[in-house]
Amino acid sequence: METILFWLLIVSAVAFIIQTLIGIFGGDIELPDEGVGGFFTLRNVISFLLGLSVVGYFTVRSGYAELLALLGGVGFGIFLIFANMALMRLLYKLEQRNEIQPHEYRGIYATVTIKIPEGNMGKVEFSLNGRIDEMMAVSSEDTDIEKGTQVQVERLQDNGVLLVHRLLVN
Repeated sequence: METILFWLLIVSAVAFIIQTLIGIFGGDIELPDEGVGGFFTLRNVISFLLGLSVVGYFTVRSGYAELLALLGGVGFGIFLIFANMALMRLLYKLEQRNEIQPHEYRGIYATVTIKIPEGNMGKVEFSLNGRIDEMMAVSSEDTDIEKGTQVQVERLQDNGVLLVHRLLVN
């Protein structure tokens, strides 16, 4: 039993490390990750096997009964599945929160960082949802807009470029 748990520990740890590295470095490998109701996924199976093998192996090595080792390992494996699911839910929420919808650009104030020549693109800098960003922009006016000028965004165009106009100063 100890040998089986040891090799299961090695294989599941390697799989877990590979899976983690792919996630960190943004690998484009699409793994089937939906499973039955989001519970029986490859990520959850790896987490379960890792939890089972770690607790099982070290419990058996410590001299406890194999049944106790298996029960503890299964319990810890299930705990890791739920921890993994909670972490994925949290990461999904953070990802959703950082996505800016096209309508959110409308009406924001920006500063021209690269001159916007008439009929051409320049750049503007703005703050949206607590983060500072810079995007390409075109003017809805028939004149150049100089660097440092305050502008307001009319909308985000389909090509991902902001349509802006100069702020009127009273």
